[in-house]
Order: sequence, then structure tokens, then C-alpha cells
Amino acid sequence: AICAAAGAYCSSRGVELGKLSVHHNIASHPLAVPITLLGVGNMEILRLNMEIVREGLTNIEEEVLEEVMDKFFRDIGRDVASWDNKELDEYKMAMREDKV
Repeated sequence: AICAAAGAYCSSRGVELGKLSVHHNIASHPLAVPITLLGVGNMEILRLNMEIVREGLTNIEEEVLEEVMDKFFRDIGRDVASWDNKELDEYKMAMREDKV
């Protein structure tokens, strides 16, 4: 629901939420480009993702990114907004419960 609302907000501002997401992931981590999974389902998606890596965001997109982060994602805890270590945590729990 949060992502749908953020996407609708971006659309109303003429900005693609996916582009903001890719940029945020790349800009948020020092080694992001080598470790960030970018969609390459077709040549157009690959072109768009490489454009984000090379050129970044426009001023309007930067503004909308700040607004989206503040309006929709500011109060979300890292445990909800991240997939980091989810599988590892579930595996460790299963091992403790002797399910694996």
C-alpha cells in the first residue's frame, strides 16, 4: 500500500518511482553499482538503468525523491523496509528449532 501510494504520488509529479528506487539504492551504498541488482528484462530497461548510473537524477527527480522519502518512508523501520538478512535470520531460527 505504501509503495502504491508513493508510485501514484510520483506519477502525479511526472516522475518514475522505479528510477528513484534504483538511484536511491545506488547512492545509498558505497559499492552499490557492483552489488545492486538492476533489471534487464529488455534493452529499454537496461538503457534506462545505465542512464541512472551514468547521469543520476534531474533536479525535479531529486526533489520528488526527497518528498517521497519524507512523506512515505520516513517512519518505516529498517526491519520492514529491508530484505537484508531475512533469509539468513529465518534459516538460523529454523536451525534452532531443528527444522532444517
